[in-house]
Amino acid sequence: MFQTIKQGFYELVKKLGYNVSDNGAYRNQFPWLMIRTAGASSVKALDVRIDSYSLALDIFSTYNGEQEILNIVERINGELPNMMTQFPQIQFVELSTFKILNDKETGPVRKHGVAVFRFTLSGNY
Repeated sequence: MFQTIKQGFYELVKKLGYNVSDNGAYRNQFPWLMIRTAGASSVKALDVRIDSYSLALDIFSTYNGEQEILNIVERINGELPNMMTQFPQIQFVELSTFKILNDKETGPVRKHGVAVFRFTLSGNY
């Protein structure tokens, strides 16, 4: 199920028009977003299963400042309810961590965003 959720998240981001990949291959088209696994956990008690999947989204921007990264995260976060209707097993989606870091190669002006989205699923799937 984790691969299915990751693929669904990838398709959501792609549908929004962003240049996104799930591998570390450098892209010249910016903003460039990379999805990676940030963690997973699973628990089962009696006949109930609860899984938690975390996907990190690295956002590489050439904009001098934070606004582009903030807009991207807000736009994706606003579309996540649509993903929940596509996957009825998803009970909760949260933006669990969000940081904007200075790009060390260009100094404090260019930014690199890291947003971690946590998907909580339950049911018998």
